[in-house]
Amino acid sequence: MPSLPCPLDTNQKLQRARELVMRYGWNVVSYQILNPGIDLWFSSRHDAVVGYMTRNQVRVVAGAPVCDESHLAAVIEEWESEATAAGETVCYFAAAGRLHELLKRKDGYSTVILGSQPVWHPAEWGQIFAARSTLRAQLSRSRNKGVTVNEWPVERARNNPQLKLILAQWLRSRGLPSLHFLVEPRTL
Repeated sequence: MPSLPCPLDTNQKLQRARELVMRYGWNVVSYQILNPGIDLWFSSRHDAVVGYMTRNQVRVVAGAPVCDESHLAAVIEEWESEATAAGETVCYFAAAGRLHELLKRKDGYSTVILGSQPVWHPAEWGQIFAARSTLRAQLSRSRNKGVTVNEWPVERARNNPQLKLILAQWLRSRGLPSLHFLVEPRTL
């Protein structure tokens, strides 16, 4: 069943997608769906999000759908049904792990592992810090040195000349250009 049009405006979509990423995200690609230029699709229940770009009638998905792992198969079915109804096909890019395991033996799918990527669960960060003395030591060391972290509004970050300078210096130290799909340095 195709999902209903999403009643959320652009800012609400980004906020809902971020909530889902922080709750269900599990790999480095998950957070990349929040970058500019990535289209967002929400399941009919708005409990799952897919980040993608459409090229030549192919929806290229940034990683796997972000959802509760127990709902992954149903979300894929809903997402792919909607793509088919729109006359488009689907390609999952940088989607190893649980999606690869789900689809690797399923008819109509081909999978290739191109490399490996770290796995992360932001919802579990508190537990991870509590269980790892080395991480707690690093956090204490940072506090003792006066390191603080503050979230900036987008406008402040976007217009900050020091941040732009740091980004430019970092980009000059990289050997390859940006991929402009999942690796986008200008996200502010």
